[in-house]
Amino acid sequence: MTDTAKRKATASGTDSGIHDIGSVAGEIWRYLEANGPQAADTIKRKTKLPSDAFFAGLGWLAREGKVVIDVDGKKIQLALK
Repeated sequence: MTDTAKRKATASGTDSGIHDIGSVAGEIWRYLEANGPQAADTIKRKTKLPSDAFFAGLGWLAREGKVVIDVDGKKIQLALK
């Protein structure tokens, strides 16, 4: 993802921002598909997504029921459904 796309993914209140958050969600989904269940911080680091974009994309996936989120203390484990 380019720096420009990352900045757009953090935009709020615009159709463009919503579309870009969907792109971030797709990037997270593809990472999980290729690598299996992972810690959220690992995915964020490996995809090089900014925190706000990463968590917006994760929220998108959670709302669509596409991920399983397991919280154990401070560790967040993610997997595809």
